[in-house]
Amino acid sequence: MKYLGNSFGNEEFVEGSKPFDLFSHFGQGIHYDPRDPRKPNYCMHVMDGFRGYYRWHRFNWIAFLLQLNFDNNPNPIPFTIIRWLKLDTLVGMAAEIHSKAKPKQSDENGNPPNPKNRDALTIHEIETIASKWNDLDFDQIETRLATLTPYPP
Repeated sequence: MKYLGNSFGNEEFVEGSKPFDLFSHFGQGIHYDPRDPRKPNYCMHVMDGFRGYYRWHRFNWIAFLLQLNFDNNPNPIPFTIIRWLKLDTLVGMAAEIHSKAKPKQSDENGNPPNPKNRDALTIHEIETIASKWNDLDFDQIETRLATLTPYPP
């Protein structure tokens, strides 16, 4: 919740909201992290292979199903059931943005791609993509993910 905020799951995901910005930027490959532990010079953080979105989606779905069993526990898990679904819609949105923006990783020296991963999509295009993912359930997210064109970085 540190990065998504305490109101995550109860807010509308639009430009300017922290979750929307985080995931739309991730899908575009805008995040730059020089601390990337995998390779010190591999700093432009985009999904490593398009299948990562599918794995992330499945993790969210399984966590949701497992949490159904824990909700009556005396120590409930702080990430509520609705938050798993909201997180999954953002993962789906990022996957579609990624498939259309086609972001690149950093070069072998750790320099950002040239041209930078920006402005491949307009904010209007991103908001249109985001609107397609609102109010989907896990089955619908799975179906929609299967329609996306994979794009390996």
